[in-house]
Amino acid sequence: MERLSRFRKTALLIGAVLLLFASFVGLIGLILVQERSDAIDRAKLHLGNLRSTAESSLDSIIHSFELSLDAVVFGLEKFDVTSYPPAVQRAILFDRSVFAPQFSGINIIDATGRVIMNSRDETLGLREGDIATTTLQDRSFFDVHAKRDDVGLYVSEPFKRRQTGEWVIVFSRRFAAADGGFGGVVAGALRVSYLQALLDRLDLGRRGSASLVRTDGTLLVRSPSTSDPTMGLPVKDLLQVVDRETRGVFEAKSNAEERLYAYARLEKLPIVLSISESKAEILADWKWRAMIIVLAMILLLTLAAILLLRFSSELDRRREAELALQKAARQLEHLSLTDSLTGLANRRSFDIAFEREWARHHRERAPLSLLLIDIDHFKAYNDHYGHPAGDGTLSLVARIIETEARRQIDVAARYGGEEFALILPDTDADGALAVAERIRVTLAQQEILHSHGINGMLTMSIGVATAGRADTDWDARKLLEAADHSLYEAKHAGRNCIAARQSHGVTAIAVV
Repeated sequence: MERLSRFRKTALLIGAVLLLFASFVGLIGLILVQERSDAIDRAKLHLGNLRSTAESSLDSIIHSFELSLDAVVFGLEKFDVTSYPPAVQRAILFDRSVFAPQFSGINIIDATGRVIMNSRDETLGLREGDIATTTLQDRSFFDVHAKRDDVGLYVSEPFKRRQTGEWVIVFSRRFAAADGGFGGVVAGALRVSYLQALLDRLDLGRRGSASLVRTDGTLLVRSPSTSDPTMGLPVKDLLQVVDRETRGVFEAKSNAEERLYAYARLEKLPIVLSISESKAEILADWKWRAMIIVLAMILLLTLAAILLLRFSSELDRRREAELALQKAARQLEHLSLTDSLTGLANRRSFDIAFEREWARHHRERAPLSLLLIDIDHFKAYNDHYGHPAGDGTLSLVARIIETEARRQIDVAARYGGEEFALILPDTDADGALAVAERIRVTLAQQEILHSHGINGMLTMSIGVATAGRADTDWDARKLLEAADHSLYEAKHAGRNCIAARQSHGVTAIAVV
């Protein structure tokens, strides 16, 4: 039966510890999941900020370019510019913004595909010349506008210019002839290198990327310009998301890599901006911390299991040791509250008892008296008769105080040196004086010789203070001060006497 009981106790202990560790593991798991979610949220916020920065710059650039194209279309449709000199034609059609370094000029193309004017040349296309002989009829943007009149602003795929070899993206608008038919196309070229540089300046991280995509899926620009297949843009997924909402954040797989994408369709343009970051890079720090925590938990659980097994085998011995320690603690506590020489309560024990009795007096309004007792000329006695004799006298006085106190609720204590204290609960001034007198007389009856004492005998002085039932002006400190002052008055009166006081003053000094 005893072995079965031990087994049950051990099993319960092991079960409790396992439950505790399971709870701990669950808590750590929840914290790790929350940290992972926080890392994703921070990445989304960062990508959103990058998207807003790039979107603002692109909107400003393209909108400026679009206004320039609109101004040219307006001039061609509202004015007969061919009747003006070339300088006036240029002033009417082209504003200063078209000369910005990111733009590669604006061309005016007639209905046959001939370039009849551009913003960087004064030649009018109605005349013979280099520009007039240049045809762009084979370009996709021209073909689109020639066939349809509802396209609005058209954004071409990136292509290399024939004359310079420079990669550009053309923004174009159709303009109407005088009869309302197809008059031609106004086309402006935006340098791809400028857009590439703008995206390159974004803080994309080691595995981040940024792209501009036409709404038909054509990739316009990507940063960084890399052949890494894992950084490719899932255009189909992106366009499906853009159809539902023009801006936001989504997750998708690019080949074998999961990535986070922040996207936005540029205002009134068939262009989508996408900025992405690898989830592996986003979660790299989190994975490292999680791995350390998991390894630490495995190590902790292993150590806990070993300690638990060892603990279970020594459970009985430790229980016996605990009982022994409890017994020793009680003994130590008793020693810490007892004066080793006299066996009375020590000063610490007196303070505790005095505070307790004062609280009871305050609560129940019962009288409370305090005696402070001092052996007269004890230092001289100790010096003359020796410390062993002095210790014996202190022990004798302690026995006298204990004996004359008589009641179990009275608390006798060694207050310090040759000074003693006696707490008398439920005792008025007359009762306290009677106890004090019995103690004084009992010591005198011992007739202990003292060459420096009164009448050659060992005597004592006693100060008494009483807080009565109706006293409300005193607190514990004042009662102690009153007893101490009474003791001083007894000594000042010649020693071997008793002085007593209540809250309203000294009531008696008895001199023998």
